[in-house]
Amino acid sequence: MEADDFALMDGVKSGRSGAFEALVERYQRRLYRVAVGYLRNHEDALDAVQETYVKIYLARESYRPSAHPFTWAARILANHCIDRIRHRRALPEESLDDLPDGR
Repeated sequence: MEADDFALMDGVKSGRSGAFEALVERYQRRLYRVAVGYLRNHEDALDAVQETYVKIYLARESYRPSAHPFTWAARILANHCIDRIRHRRALPEESLDDLPDGR
């Protein structure tokens, strides 16, 4: 499977038809587990994985075969999850008492 991963990533980089979809299929569950580990929420994890696939696609030219494709993808996801957590912590908490009452 490992050699297949490198060949698949080569196909993604070169724009071979179906390669990116195959990468998504191959890593979907594993990346989801990584995201849940960071975010502790099903919906947030699903969103993070989807957003990470966009980042992977946009960064595909920067991939170097010295890294295993899953490790590279998981690092992109981990960084994305960490950014989401930091953003969450930076948002002020609102109290229902602070919301306008509509009058």
